[in-house]
Amino acid sequence: MDYVPGYNKFRAVSMILVIAELTIPLLAVLALDKFIKASAKNETFTLPFTKMQFDLKKVLIISVAVVGGFCLISAFLPEMTNSFIPAGEETQMVNQFKQSGATDAQIAQFMPDFLANIQKARESIFTSDARRSLMFIGLASIFLFLYLTKKLKLELFLVTLSIFLCADLWPVAGRYLDNKNYVPKAQYDAPPLKTQADEQILQDKSLDYRVLNLSTSTFNDAATSYYHKSVGGYHGAKLKKYQEIIDFHLDKEINGFYNGLNEAAQNDSLMRIHMAKFGVLNMLNTKYVIVPAKDQVFAIPNPQANGNAWFVKNIKTVASADSEIVALYGMNTKREAVIQEKNKGTFANSYDNDGKITLQSYKPNDLVYETDSKEKGFAVFSEIYYPKGWNAYVDGNLTPHTCVNYLLRGMELPAGKHKVEFKFEPQVYKTGNSVALIGSILLLIVVGASLFFANKKKEIAF
Repeated sequence: MDYVPGYNKFRAVSMILVIAELTIPLLAVLALDKFIKASAKNETFTLPFTKMQFDLKKVLIISVAVVGGFCLISAFLPEMTNSFIPAGEETQMVNQFKQSGATDAQIAQFMPDFLANIQKARESIFTSDARRSLMFIGLASIFLFLYLTKKLKLELFLVTLSIFLCADLWPVAGRYLDNKNYVPKAQYDAPPLKTQADEQILQDKSLDYRVLNLSTSTFNDAATSYYHKSVGGYHGAKLKKYQEIIDFHLDKEINGFYNGLNEAAQNDSLMRIHMAKFGVLNMLNTKYVIVPAKDQVFAIPNPQANGNAWFVKNIKTVASADSEIVALYGMNTKREAVIQEKNKGTFANSYDNDGKITLQSYKPNDLVYETDSKEKGFAVFSEIYYPKGWNAYVDGNLTPHTCVNYLLRGMELPAGKHKVEFKFEPQVYKTGNSVALIGSILLLIVVGASLFFANKKKEIAF
């Protein structure tokens, strides 16, 4: 964790076990290679911390005794070699039960039996694998001994060990991936079930909309994104800024929408007034809201959505990110924008917002807009601001843009008609490709040189 680059960045830091999964089998392969070569030369060995000489037969017996002995103890006295309830796990379980609503009395009543059952299950798995490993160690040692005593030819010996490897690894691999994990390609590629609401929204062929789906777990469901640009969705590495917008604003706006939905659904004017309160949802261009109703779902259009981009009249400057996210409460995002002082630069405090911006084409890494305004203005784009890779161009000229409204893009635009384009062009990607190419070339050179010199020394022959 402290010395291997990148391993403290994993979502599951247990991924570092990959190192053991690679190096331990590699050590076994090297040991087998040494065993075969030493057997042919009748080598002797000096064990670490001793000055005693041992022949290969005694080394084999000692190895089997050490590794097999560990498995034997683990199989019959598992508490001596393993701990099945790690320190601190009981406290974590108690906290989880409290979060789920269990009382202290309930936890105290079932926790002892719960921990005992967990320990029993873990011991059973551990001892079962220890006995299994002991069996394979015993079988392998027999064939190693037979080869060592010249009663088994090398070819048959290697074939036998290969069979043991398959017999050992195949069932273990089946614990992780079995037939149930494999489904027909047609079934896997089948799209999510299209609802009546999806059909209704898909009739809108414009590019300028996003969908808020309240008929599912909004921020833990990815199916909506199959058909629409979604305000919600799921990703294992969600942007922290977006999660903070959810916590500070979206959850509150969604709850407020639910509270007034029954009344607003009876009148279009009330619904428009209700949706006008979507300060941040409108800023995120939420043009449709999918809501559940008995056995079906339906889509409610939101005419108050700000669109893909718009000109604002006033810019409010604040000192910090905390002030910026708080300033969004009650702000008219169609006419105003908030920006941190460090991002303000030379922008004015007010502009003429009488202009128009339309999205001409949309790709995840390339967005093209057309602007038309009588005077210079400040535009807000309903896309996440991410400086590492995104570049903005006005009529093909690289133009700076900045972060506004806590997580969106903003930039000053000149008067008249212009083409604005955002491209994702991360330098690290280009550099990484170059480094990978150089590394591949060097690897081929090293492999080629190794084969050349090995052939020259007669270690191998072509």
